[in-house]
Amino acid sequence: MSRRLAGSLLQLAVVLLAQTPQQELARAVKLHQAGDLEGATRAYEAVLQAQPENVVARSNLGAVYSRQGRYQDAIEQYMQALALDRQNPGIRFNLALAYYDSAQIPKAAVEFDQVMATQPDNDRAALLLADCDLRMGENRKVIELLGPREAAHPDDRAMIYVLGTALIRDNQTERGQKLIDRILRNGESAEAHVMLGTASMMGQDYKNAAKEFARAIELDPRLPLAHRLYGRVLLVQSNVPQSIEGFRGELAVDPNDYDSHLMLAVLLKQEKEYDEALQHLNRALEIRPGAPDARYQLGSLYLATGDLAKAQRILEKLLQESPDFVEAHVSLATVYYRLKRKADGDREQEMVRQLNAQTQARPEAAAGTTPIDPSKPKETFEALSERAEAARQADKTDEAIELYLRALDLRLDWPEGWWYVGTLYYQSNRYAKARPAFEKLTALKPKGGPAWAMLGLCEFELQNYEGALDNLQHARVLGLESDSHLSVVSRYHLALLLNRLGDSPSAVQLLWPLARLESDLEAVIQALGISALELHVLPKDLSSDKRSVVTDVGWAEYYLARRNVEEAGVRFGQVLAAYPSEPGIHYVQGVFLLASDASKALGEFKKELGISPQHLNARLQIAFEYIKRNDYATGLPYAEQAVKLAPQSFAARNALGRILLELGETGRAIRELETGVKLEPESTETLYALARAYTRAGRKQDADRARAEFNRLDKLRRGLNDGGVPMPEGDRKKAPPG
Repeated sequence: MSRRLAGSLLQLAVVLLAQTPQQELARAVKLHQAGDLEGATRAYEAVLQAQPENVVARSNLGAVYSRQGRYQDAIEQYMQALALDRQNPGIRFNLALAYYDSAQIPKAAVEFDQVMATQPDNDRAALLLADCDLRMGENRKVIELLGPREAAHPDDRAMIYVLGTALIRDNQTERGQKLIDRILRNGESAEAHVMLGTASMMGQDYKNAAKEFARAIELDPRLPLAHRLYGRVLLVQSNVPQSIEGFRGELAVDPNDYDSHLMLAVLLKQEKEYDEALQHLNRALEIRPGAPDARYQLGSLYLATGDLAKAQRILEKLLQESPDFVEAHVSLATVYYRLKRKADGDREQEMVRQLNAQTQARPEAAAGTTPIDPSKPKETFEALSERAEAARQADKTDEAIELYLRALDLRLDWPEGWWYVGTLYYQSNRYAKARPAFEKLTALKPKGGPAWAMLGLCEFELQNYEGALDNLQHARVLGLESDSHLSVVSRYHLALLLNRLGDSPSAVQLLWPLARLESDLEAVIQALGISALELHVLPKDLSSDKRSVVTDVGWAEYYLARRNVEEAGVRFGQVLAAYPSEPGIHYVQGVFLLASDASKALGEFKKELGISPQHLNARLQIAFEYIKRNDYATGLPYAEQAVKLAPQSFAARNALGRILLELGETGRAIRELETGVKLEPESTETLYALARAYTRAGRKQDADRARAEFNRLDKLRRGLNDGGVPMPEGDRKKAPPG
C-alpha cells in the first residue's frame, strides 16, 4: 500500500512540476502588482529554480529586488537576463536604473548610453543619462544631450532643471537664467529655487543659497536633492542640528541617497549617536560597496566606540588600497597607540607628516594662510594648464604635477589633467599616487580604454593583482590603439597575470604577437618560457635554478611565434635533449609536434604525465587527440581524470561530455556539457555538443535553444557581427585545447 501511495505521489509531483512554473509565474506577477514584494520574491525564485532561463521571471525578480533596495541582487538578475536576451532594451534600462539608484553613476551612464544607442528618442533614458553626466561633472555633455531636446519639451521641469543646473555650473549663467525665468513664468517653482540656490553656492553666497533651498523645500518637500543641498549649506554655516534634519529630509524623499546616509552618519557620530550612525554607514556601504569614505568613517566609528580590533582591520585594509588617505593614517595611528603598539603608531604618524608636507609644499596649500594681495589676481585655469604643459614638455616632472593639480582644483572634470598627473606619477615610479588620478579619470571617462589600462598597470606595480587583471581585461574590451606602446605593455602584463592565475595557454597566445614586434625582447622571451612551461609565477619570483630552461624554451617559442618552424624545431629538440626530466618539457614538445605528427605528440604528452601526473593540459591534449581519432573509450580515463584535477575547467568538461556522448552515456554527457556551458557560456564547441546531446535525449526545445546560441556565437567567433563587420581580435573567445 505504502509503495503504491509513494508511486502515486511521485506521478502527481511530476505532473505538478510540469504545470507549476507558468502558474507560479502568473502568481508571482499578481503578488508583484499587489505590492507583496516578499511573496513575489519567493514565487519568482521558485520559477527560476525550475526554469533558470526564464527571462521574464529573472527580469521581474530584479525589479522586485530594486523595490526592496537590494540593488546588487537586482543588478545580478538583470545581467543574467541580458545574457539570455541581449537585445532587450527594457532589461538594459532597468539594469542602468539599478546602477543609478545604487549610486554607481559611471556604470549607470554606460548602460543608459547603450539604451540611447538603440532608442535615441527615449527621453527618460536621455534625462537619466544627463543626470549621471551632471553628477560626474560632465556639464558640457548634459548640455549637448538635453540642449537639442529642450524645444520639444518646454514644460518638462525635470529636463529644464538638469539642463539649467549644467548651464549654471558651466558658467553659462545667461542661458541658465533664461531657463529659470521660463519656469517662473508659470508661477513660482521649487526647481527654479534649487537652480538659484546652486548658483549662489557656486558664488559662495551661502546665506542666499540657504534661503533659496528653504523656499524650494517649502514649495515641494519631495523634490530630489533639495534637502541634501540645504543640509550642506547649513553645515557650512555650522548649523549642525538643522543640517542633520536636512539630510534626514533627503532620505525621506530618497532612502537610497548615498551622500545623505554618509553625511548623516558623520554628524551623528559627532553627536555620539553611534548606533544610528552605524545604521547609516552600513546602508551607505550596501548602496556603494567598498566606498573608501564610508569605510573610513566606519573604522573611525569603531575607534570612537572602543572596538579597536574592527577599527584596525578596516583601516589597514583601506590604506592598502588608498595609501594617501591622510585621515585614515591618523586614525590608525591612534588605534596602534591604544593597543600599546608604539612603533606602529610612530610609523603611521611619520606617514601623516610626510603626506602633509607634500600637501603643504603645493603653492595653493599655503594660500589660505597668506594675506590676499588684490594686485595679484588668482591664476586662471587656462594659465595654469599652459604652464603645466610647458613644464611637462621640459621634463620638469614635479613642477608639472603641481601645476596640473592646481589647475584641477579649479576644474575637477578635466580628463587631460588627470591623465597627465597619473602618467607623470607612474613614470616616476610613484604608483600609489598615480592610481587615484586614473581612478578619477575612469569615473570621468568610463569608456576610455587607456585610462583603465594605466589603472591596471598601477595595480600591478602595487601588487593588487586581481584588480590589475580586471582593469587590464576591461581596457582590452574597450580597445587600445593597435601596437601602441601602451597596448604592448598592457598585453605583456595581462599575459603575466593570466599565467600567474593558471591560464598559461591564453598567456602564450597574448605573448606571441609581442615576439613578432621584438619590443623588450628579453622580457618577452622570459615570459614566453614561464608561460609555456606553466610555471605560475611572475618573472621577479622565478627561482634561479629555472632561469636557464625558461630562457631556452622562451627562444623556441619565439621562433614558433615568428613562424620560423624549422628553427623552432631545432630549439625544441635542443631543449628536450638538455632537460629530458624537467617538468613541462615533454608537454611543450608535444604541443609543437601536434600539427605535424600527432602520434609523436601523443607520446610526448604521455611522457609528460610520467613526470608530472597532475599536468592538466597534457591530459586534456591526450583526451582531445583520442576524440579526433574517434577512440573514445581510450580517451575516457584521461578526460575523467582531468575533471577530477580541475572541476572548474570548461575544457575538461567539454572533453568528458563529448566522449560520454559518443559512448552512448547521454545523461552523463548532458550534465558535463551543461556544466561546461555554465563555466564558459561562449564556448561554441561545447554548445554544439550539448545541442547534439539534447537531440539524442529527445529534448527538442533545449536542443533548438542551444543550437541558436551556437549559431549566434559561431558568427562572432568567425569575426563577423550582424552587419558583417569584422569583430575586434580581443572580443573573440579561444576554443578549448584540441
